Amino acid sequence: MLLASWRHRLDDALAASGGDTQAFSGDLRRLVSTLQGLSDRQAFAQCRHCGHFFGEDVGYRCGLSSEPLAVEQTIKLCREWTATGATS
Repeated sequence: MLLASWRHRLDDALAASGGDTQAFSGDLRRLVSTLQGLSDRQAFAQCRHCGHFFGEDVGYRCGLSSEPLAVEQTIKLCREWTATGATS
């Protein structure tokens, strides 16, 4: 239900921009910036681009939680995202 709701909201927002993808892109950037400001600039991005992400011979693993990751999890947003090279 939530996924369908977000799809409709994004479609509505794009339609409200008159189909102008540049304007819509700017709106999304401002939204991300606002969300980061509300969370003290905590960055977030796709799991597979996180410094804690590890590809292994038989799949993927989160280096922070040590949990194995399914392929479909690797494209989702990581709330504990860290830039590559920033892990200790």
